[in-house]
Amino acid sequence: MLKFGIHDFINAQPILASLREMGEWIKLDIYSGTPACLAEQLNEGKLDFAMIPAIEYLRQAETLRLLPGISIASRNQVGTVLLVSKYPLKAIQSLAVDNRSRTSVALLKLMFKDDFLPNLKWVDCDPNPEKMLQEHDAALIIGDPALGFNKAGTTIYDLSEEWYQRTGKTFVHAVIAAREGVEIGERIVEIFRIAKQEGLMKIETIARTQARKTGLPETLLIDYLKNKIRYNLGAEELDGAVDNALELIDRLAQSDRVRQSIIRHAFRFYLGRNEMLSDAKTLRDADKAYLSSGGSCLLYTSDAADEEDSVDLGGRRII
Repeated sequence: MLKFGIHDFINAQPILASLREMGEWIKLDIYSGTPACLAEQLNEGKLDFAMIPAIEYLRQAETLRLLPGISIASRNQVGTVLLVSKYPLKAIQSLAVDNRSRTSVALLKLMFKDDFLPNLKWVDCDPNPEKMLQEHDAALIIGDPALGFNKAGTTIYDLSEEWYQRTGKTFVHAVIAAREGVEIGERIVEIFRIAKQEGLMKIETIARTQARKTGLPETLLIDYLKNKIRYNLGAEELDGAVDNALELIDRLAQSDRVRQSIIRHAFRFYLGRNEMLSDAKTLRDADKAYLSSGGSCLLYTSDAADEEDSVDLGGRRII
């Protein structure tokens, strides 16, 4: 049984809650921990695959394999990656950083390197915003403690917002990666795609549960999970600016993600229902047929089509 690690921050709950609801049949041992801890356990071979800080994946991209289609990301303001400072940035001498993540620290050093003193003291701290700011000039606060955080007399910088304003790019907080030698088949990819899909349909329920658990306003959590956090991992060909509509159309036409989305929507149209895990083989076969036919998606009844490349859709066939 594969060992999977995932942090239990609020932003991971749509995925984590869905996986747990699926039960034992997914054949995964699920472990939780901080993002930094999960990265270490994956590197040590204690986990087979895990949700880890994006920076950790980039550092080991040659040996880690990325699970497609899923991440935790944000575009513009997110509210859970905050630099809170009591003084102008040029004047701070000590900066407390949350010891649970590394992507945010790397991003902070990258974006604000010209704003900090050369001898700035970086101090790893437990995630206690009040104590961090009591003992240091500024603090990097991440995750659930940052949600709704506000303190009089401080200046707050949202790192996701800063990143988007400076680059126009999405800020990827975490990705799911497998260590070298671990076989992550299409079954696992499909499990996580369905977990993501079902989790996004239950955001209100998840927000209500987390509000009771944390004391945070339910409306804040709904807005955070529905409007601030993004759970897709888009294809590289869709990243970056395009010069005109024709170039955008061309990129979309070449995207694997777009093609697979077309297949799934064709499936839903023909069968009148959403796909399930048991439909994974049918979807893969439909994708192969779509590619081999040069993009044709013709509908036939099962009585009218026995072609080799046709795909049985429960009484209908897609070629």
